[in-house]
Amino acid sequence: MASSLAFFWMRSESIHGQHAQSLDSLTARVNRYFDQNEYSEAISVLEEALPNARDSSELRKILADLGYAHFHSGQFDQSITFYTQAAEVAIQTGDTLRAARFIRSKGLSFQRLGLYSIALENYLQATQLVRNNGNSLGFKAEIHNSLGLLYQQLNDPKAGLSELKKAEEINITLGDTLNLARVWTNMAICYDDLLSYDSALHFNQLALTLKKIENDPKELASTFNNIAVNLLNLKRVDESEPYLIDSYRLHRQINDPEGIAVSLKNKADFALRKGDLNLSSAYLDSALILLESIKSQDYLIEALELQIRLFERIRNYERALSAYKRYDSLKASLFLEEKFNVQEIGNLYLLREKEFENEQVKTRASLLEIKNAQFEKTILLLGIIVLLTVTFGISTSRNLRTQKSLSNHIQKQNEIIKAQKNDLRHRLSNSLSRSQGIINSIARKIDDPEIKDRLQCAAQVLFTTSAFERHLIGIEDEKEVALGDFLESLIELQQQAIQLENRNILINFHCDSKIYLPVNQVISTSIIINEWITNSLKYAFPEKTTGQITVKIGMTSKGIKLEYMDNGKGRQATSPVGTGSQLNDLFIRDLRASHSMKSDHGIQHQLSFPIRKSPTTFSNEP
Repeated sequence: MASSLAFFWMRSESIHGQHAQSLDSLTARVNRYFDQNEYSEAISVLEEALPNARDSSELRKILADLGYAHFHSGQFDQSITFYTQAAEVAIQTGDTLRAARFIRSKGLSFQRLGLYSIALENYLQATQLVRNNGNSLGFKAEIHNSLGLLYQQLNDPKAGLSELKKAEEINITLGDTLNLARVWTNMAICYDDLLSYDSALHFNQLALTLKKIENDPKELASTFNNIAVNLLNLKRVDESEPYLIDSYRLHRQINDPEGIAVSLKNKADFALRKGDLNLSSAYLDSALILLESIKSQDYLIEALELQIRLFERIRNYERALSAYKRYDSLKASLFLEEKFNVQEIGNLYLLREKEFENEQVKTRASLLEIKNAQFEKTILLLGIIVLLTVTFGISTSRNLRTQKSLSNHIQKQNEIIKAQKNDLRHRLSNSLSRSQGIINSIARKIDDPEIKDRLQCAAQVLFTTSAFERHLIGIEDEKEVALGDFLESLIELQQQAIQLENRNILINFHCDSKIYLPVNQVISTSIIINEWITNSLKYAFPEKTTGQITVKIGMTSKGIKLEYMDNGKGRQATSPVGTGSQLNDLFIRDLRASHSMKSDHGIQHQLSFPIRKSPTTFSNEP
């Protein structure tokens, strides 16, 4: 019996030694791929090794490396999945410091996706995990640094500076010069946002002193560029030149297309300030070509803004107007694209949260298989199951308590994001209004009646869209909106536009004050009525300057009844069906409405549709 036990122990030690050697070999291969920025190759190796993990320590390491590799590949949603699983394993084995690091890394992925409130939740959760850990001072500095960047991206640089100063103090205490340099760079960004260019320059120069010791070309190039921009903003133009030269040289050395383009843009700004307009134009043309090829829209917008200044300086107002139209269009499309991407990613995250319960079950099953390879007796397996269940219960209870304590923080961030959305919608409305003014100005100088008519129609479309965007401010997140109040203000704007055209056409509007509808039904109804008014003005009164339009909305036992009529010449059989009418049909179907129309001494529409119930919402409170 004793000899059998001895044989089993020796065999187990031999297998363990071989496995440890295999793990060391895997780690070395993956680290080589990471050093060479070959993240897709590292992912392939790690995914192949994942099913063969023998213990919780190896499983945690492979999951964390997969999260890291996906993050640097720009696959942030997959990075979130693997960091979440790695944190779960770390918590189950009692390693709260590693779990906190994985949760912070998950927060960085959410931040890169634009989901700032969820990123903040993860940072604060990580802070809670290590609040009583005496060995986590360096990690706390990393959390403060991440929170500082988050607040800066939320347009609150003062709050960002508050967090970054905490990180600065900790890194000075620890003597961590590498992280201290990064903190100083981020502090410079916040001061730049506050237009405190002297302070921004000071901290960038401090960061440069430490980064010269590390001698990382990419870090040095970006810091040279930042200092040059600070000096240009301070109108110390001549002092900025050597930094611009060094930044451009290093970006060329490491073959960084985006860095080269940014350096060229800043050199163009330098030449413009020096009065060398031809050189500025040459630099700027090169920067624009590069930025368009790599699709870097944020820097492309900055380059177009500089191009507008250049064209105005040389009094080429026609090209300046063309550049402004492109700048305005790109800015509006970028806002819409980001808005839709954030909504899509938010929906994807909610779906992944539902799927994560299944992934947790799979992770626990993998842990049970790993333990089963080491312990063959049933009683030990049952003990492991009980331990995992208790740990999971403790973890769940802790997460619920943490969520409750963080709900106020999350609510504040949601309010900031909502205010930003309203501000962006306000900016879009202003841009549309400016574009309408430009088109009207051009139309007044055109003699061709057909072209003039088309330009005026386009200006009317921009006017209506601008008004509609302005009216959407503040109601997107409401459950229900008073239909009458919303429509009355839109119709009043239409009436003002009619008066500006010297047409005596009156719009009579009446709506039951008790009608409250969900936001999506209010928007659909508004678009339908707006299209009918547009058609009446275009077809019912083409030559008349007087007329009357009536809109009545009331409630019935089955829902809403809408009546629309004008006293114009009615619809002709040969009247074309435009894009607006086709879109109206889509909105009528969306309302699940019945629609009838007749033309007898004017056009008459009747629309009836049921009221949809607002979706139920639940509190963040557990």
